[in-house]
Order: sequence, then structure tokens, then C-alpha cells
Amino acid sequence: MKFNIIAAVLFLFMGTACAQNVDHKLDGTWHVISKTETEAEDDTVIDLDEDMYEKGEKTYHFAGNTLTITEGFGKHKKRLPVKIIDDRLFIGKAERNKEPYHISLDGKQLILTKTKIKKKKGKNQRKIEVVTLEK
Repeated sequence: MKFNIIAAVLFLFMGTACAQNVDHKLDGTWHVISKTETEAEDDTVIDLDEDMYEKGEKTYHFAGNTLTITEGFGKHKKRLPVKIIDDRLFIGKAERNKEPYHISLDGKQLILTKTKIKKKKGKNQRKIEVVTLEK
């Protein structure tokens, strides 16, 4: 009985540790190509904001459980913890109800998509953020 409890606790910790490791496919430096934020109410787009970046202007560097975001061609850097579970990427401190990014890899291109949905005044409001990166 005691062995089963210890084995279960070890299995739980090992599973959590494995889930926190960054997928090796993401390791390295990725150049941000674009970032698009779309706000929609029901099926109508009410705001669209698209930023395009020159190569090297903004980069994401994944290493272990850390993401370093560099902006302004290297002028500003910030390090954030990351956690990957299946195809979901959590960036920053763990928070309750935090929306993850959905990871999509296509060759040398990485697409991170985050969707937030809320109901306001009887209408469905959706905010979709899409970040496109290249190796």
C-alpha cells in the first residue's frame, strides 16, 4: 500500500516535469514575421490590427522552459517561463483560466494562435491573436 502511494506520487511529479519541458521542435531562435489581432462580435469583425516585422526586429528564443523575447533589433529583452501541454503553449506565470496559444508547425514556420471568447450584453465577443514566426 505504502509503495503504491509513493509510486503514484512519483508518477505524478514525473508527468508534471515532462509536461513542462519545451518541445524540442521549438528550441532555438524564431523571427516574428507578423502579429494579427482580430476582435469580432458575433460574426462581425469590429477591429483588425496587423503588425509586420523585419527579420531580426522581434525574435522568440526558446531554450528549456524559458522564452526570451527580443524587440527593437536587440534593444529590449524579456525572459518568461513557458510550459507546453500537447499542442498548447502557456507563456508567463501560471494563472487560473489563462488562455494558451495553440501551436502549429509547418516546416520552418511556427504559428501561435490564441482565442479569447466572452459574452457581453448578450453578444459573443471573440479576440483572436495570431503570431507567425520563422526559423
